[in-house]
Amino acid sequence: MTVRTMRAVLAAHGTLIVVACSESTTGVSDAALPDAAASDAQAGEADAAVDASASVRPWIDTHAHSVGIHSACNTQACVDAVVATMDTFGVKRTILLHPPSPSNTSVANCEKSVRDVVALRPDRFFLGAGGCELNSKIQATVGTAVTQEIRDSFGSRAQALAPGAVAFGEMAALHVSYEAAHSFEEITPNAKLFQDLADIAATQKIAVDLHMDAVKQTMTTPSYFTSKSPNNPAQLQGNTDAFSQLLAHNRGARFVWAHVGRDTTGDMTPTLVDAMLAANTNLFIQIHPTFAPLKSTNAIVADETFAIRADWLDLLKKYPDRAVLGTDVFFTGTETDAKPLKAVQLFLQGLPVDLATKIGCENPVTIYGLPSGC
Repeated sequence: MTVRTMRAVLAAHGTLIVVACSESTTGVSDAALPDAAASDAQAGEADAAVDASASVRPWIDTHAHSVGIHSACNTQACVDAVVATMDTFGVKRTILLHPPSPSNTSVANCEKSVRDVVALRPDRFFLGAGGCELNSKIQATVGTAVTQEIRDSFGSRAQALAPGAVAFGEMAALHVSYEAAHSFEEITPNAKLFQDLADIAATQKIAVDLHMDAVKQTMTTPSYFTSKSPNNPAQLQGNTDAFSQLLAHNRGARFVWAHVGRDTTGDMTPTLVDAMLAANTNLFIQIHPTFAPLKSTNAIVADETFAIRADWLDLLKKYPDRAVLGTDVFFTGTETDAKPLKAVQLFLQGLPVDLATKIGCENPVTIYGLPSGC
């Protein structure tokens, strides 16, 4: 791949990139790129973040979806198109998870849908299990007594879903809603079924992928979200102390805090994350390099160039073994929005080489117990 080609690919904001790549290469032909003049006009921000001599850095995406609110990618053609886009942005393997479902209305198919996609390309995908069925069982216990019968049923399903999975997830303790069709979910992280899941995860040696928008103490829901969706309540409950209690419940359970660096509440600061990591050796963070939605000064990147902020870089250097990357991308085949993949590649380009390799390729293997890496 030429330097000009790489810059054109990385500069393609919002461009739907359709490429044909072999499994062993990250190259694309110039014919697959947007118009050269248009690409040059957009290249300014990419040039600011990517050194002219840099090449695509390999990495493992630990959080992506083949099922979404408005789409599903479950055919061979769709999955192969996704793999081609992954190749363009250096993604060697991806962990697929079902988004955190609030209900059990489609249990017969929801877990199977992700397994079926992984089975189509087991050379490129790992399985995350339970985001539909287990998460919905947890959400169903909000405000109710958790009986031994409920716990036994939950534990039985978790054990049944574990084979072949590298993670339980996507689970949700606090999940703000972005639109009317998007669910709001909130339950204390130290709920009894989360504790039971921690015990099972520790026994099965499976990581837990947890979505928890950070709230240090009860707060007014940011107006951005109440204006976007009627599903969000007026207040959000504090959850970081309860999360620490969950982590302490079973130190053998590895929890991966999803979307760290994407500040949705004003409380996701490097200071908070530092304190949580220092106090909990079984906590790991899944970096999501985005300036959206609040354009917060707490975000891990300073702006849409995806250059990492100094305080966050210091945090990653302090805990080089505790971070992985996750795009939260929703795959739709040839129409997949490549911006999240581009954001991570630009983010990697801005890291020291050894740290980029550690976070992108090595940590996912040790944290998730993957059979292979980059």
